[in-house]
Amino acid sequence: MTAFLYLGLTSKDGHSNFGLGTAHLADWQWYLDKTFAPGGDLHQLNEATKEAGVKLGDPKHKTKVVLMIPHPGKDLSDFGDVDGDGVSENMVSGEVGDEAALTNRKKAVNWYMNELRARWNASDFPRLELTGMYWLAEHAGDGYDKQLIRYASDLVHDEKKHFFWIPNFFGNQNYAWEELGFDIAALQPNHFFDESPIERLETAADLSKTYHMGVEMEFDERMNQDPAFRKRYIEYLNGGIDYGYMRGAFKAYYQGNTGLLDSARSEDPAVRQLYDWMYQFIKGTYVKQTP
Repeated sequence: MTAFLYLGLTSKDGHSNFGLGTAHLADWQWYLDKTFAPGGDLHQLNEATKEAGVKLGDPKHKTKVVLMIPHPGKDLSDFGDVDGDGVSENMVSGEVGDEAALTNRKKAVNWYMNELRARWNASDFPRLELTGMYWLAEHAGDGYDKQLIRYASDLVHDEKKHFFWIPNFFGNQNYAWEELGFDIAALQPNHFFDESPIERLETAADLSKTYHMGVEMEFDERMNQDPAFRKRYIEYLNGGIDYGYMRGAFKAYYQGNTGLLDSARSEDPAVRQLYDWMYQFIKGTYVKQTP
């Protein structure tokens, strides 16, 4: 792996979603607190990188990190006060008008970027390198959404970072990723989750080639327990050979939380095999298996 992407999907109470735009300022603050906490997510990765460096014989080994930008939703009338003027930001066009709503959404993104920069600079992660930001929303909606993404792109590039996007298979404007201001994009086939025909993988690979995108490898813990999900996992691996994305293509990997870790630690040879196959896939030596 060349980099780790950190993202959060739901708030602490599970009621709000960062990608769907239902999370408020307090949720955004909680996510940053959790990520940068002593002993938190980034601290753990820094320590794991130290350990990997010892095993690799590289005492200066570093890990690249990409961090998410939550989506400020268009239905939040009481997001929270991000600029200290005593007024909670209203992002509902029907209540404050289109331009004011967009301005308030931009305020939220700007606050997040400033807060993230300050926390990163104040932290001690000598083995981590922040290389980019990831736009969490998996589609681009109307013209105001596009303006918001371009605004975020400018903020990211002002920091000399790369701007990443991994839109879903049906995500609006996924083919227009460069126009929107992204530097790197990978398409989600969504075959693992959608129970789609296996042809979805070929279609996704063709679209990725056409629009110069990467491909996301998708799986989660269910591959280790459920034969149907094991089958789909293997189909993604086989597709890398059949459709050419195993070698020479940018790939993102979504594993749920502990999909590969569980398979790596399993004492069941059939489960452990899933980890070995992914290792071979990443090395480019994987040989097709029968699902």
